[in-house]
Amino acid sequence: MSAKSSLGTDGFRELTAGFVSNSKVGISVRFSYLGSDGFDACTGAAGGCYVDEPDRDGHEKSALAVRFDRQLSTGAELGLHFMYSNADTDYDGSFSNQTETAMRVIGGRLVLDPSTNWRSTVAVGQSLDGAEDFKDRVFSSRFETLRNSLSWQNDVALGSTGLLTAGVDYQNDTVDSDTVFAVTSRDNTGVFIQYQKDVERYGVQWALRYDDNEQFGDYTTGSVTLGVDTGKDQRATVFYGTAFKAPTFNDLYYPSWGSPVLEPEESNTVDLGYRVLLPGGRWTVNVFQTNIDELIAYDPIAAGPANIDQAQIGGVEVGLAMSGDAWRWSSALTLLDTEQKSGANRGRELPRRPSEVLSLNISRDLGRYGTGMQITFNGKTYDDLANTSLLDRYVVVDLVGHWKMTDNWWLNGKIKNVFDEDYETAAYYRQPGIGCFVSVSYKKSE
Repeated sequence: MSAKSSLGTDGFRELTAGFVSNSKVGISVRFSYLGSDGFDACTGAAGGCYVDEPDRDGHEKSALAVRFDRQLSTGAELGLHFMYSNADTDYDGSFSNQTETAMRVIGGRLVLDPSTNWRSTVAVGQSLDGAEDFKDRVFSSRFETLRNSLSWQNDVALGSTGLLTAGVDYQNDTVDSDTVFAVTSRDNTGVFIQYQKDVERYGVQWALRYDDNEQFGDYTTGSVTLGVDTGKDQRATVFYGTAFKAPTFNDLYYPSWGSPVLEPEESNTVDLGYRVLLPGGRWTVNVFQTNIDELIAYDPIAAGPANIDQAQIGGVEVGLAMSGDAWRWSSALTLLDTEQKSGANRGRELPRRPSEVLSLNISRDLGRYGTGMQITFNGKTYDDLANTSLLDRYVVVDLVGHWKMTDNWWLNGKIKNVFDEDYETAAYYRQPGIGCFVSVSYKKSE
């Protein structure tokens, strides 16, 4: 059983409670509530929300999640899950400034072992995502998407290190709204196969997938990964893969946002990686490049998503994590080089993708007490495709601490944005300033 209660700046409040049963019949139930009075998020009518509404933009959300798992007498495993949430969000906007949302997810799975080296999993699910928009509490629009899904996956062990995975999945999406659309339903059937095997110092994994999308046609994608151990606790990898991504119904049709003329994204990626395990830690480095056709990106001129005919994203990611005695620290650095390769904005950067991102986490365990610091740095980027609206670089520092009052009770505290950094991740939308938060939590093991 566990429970947590939190309070903080701008009227922040949070309450969670749940329990997990570890018997032969596994049951878990979790309830959560989160609310905030918020702050005035939009900085003016010159852009962003294109309206001046100097008020607090609050948010409330409650959710319930239930999971059931049982081992059947035949050796099969049965699992069921259910989740429901609803939220009320205020914001600044010209066409609407309040949204009420409801989400429901229900599903189940059956796992069978036809033989000692063969596992078969059948899963079925349904997700419902609905929203109603209001302007000054007056109804303005309604939008609801429903997805039904079914999948069958088979995992077959081949030898001591080989694994073959194959299966089929199906999705049916429908949209219901007070706005009339040319397409209100579509389905996607996918067939996939994957094989992975390790032989001494070497490893290989390949995958192939075929999608038949009712709205956008047929697509075949795949990937291959080769790995080799270059020394003790060291491994080098080479990856190449292709991908296909259809725009969601929200991308296409959401009121005052969607663009019904969007095309699917297609991409190919090359990634070279190296990993080293160290005493008490590890470091990794990856060099990658992705070429994308019809990239879906936000266009402030259209006030919604738009396709970029050709784009390229390249970069380096470096990660390092260490622990020793009572200290733990980790850092991650990403250097990005993005470019639009076609159209009127050829040669310009992709919007909202900082050229440098650095994170550093340091913590110290002092027995029943603990402290920590989190530092995040984001380099400059642009908010628009034409690179005329600059989003400046920023540094945010958070401090955390905890006190283990008893074996079951904890007191936690956090100061966010200690130096009250004034920054934006989207033009004209300010981020929270300095904030203080405290929570009391209880956890008892079964």
